[in-house]
Amino acid sequence: MRGLEVTADEERQKLLLRAIMNIRMPLPVPEEVLAVQDECLQEETRRKGITDIEDLEPVLSGSSLYLWKGGA
Repeated sequence: MRGLEVTADEERQKLLLRAIMNIRMPLPVPEEVLAVQDECLQEETRRKGITDIEDLEPVLSGSSLYLWKGGA
């Protein structure tokens, strides 16, 4: 991939990983690559946590409409 530079900056590494995961040729991916990708994404989920709807407030009392803005 042109224009993608490996760096020591953790935030830039995350951007590079995201680019690699999302910008690729539509060809089969080796199982090993998918396993590493899954491991990275699972760790990110563990780190960030999962928002439970029970922790949110409805937009209007008695409403079933909720707004949630996820973190970056």
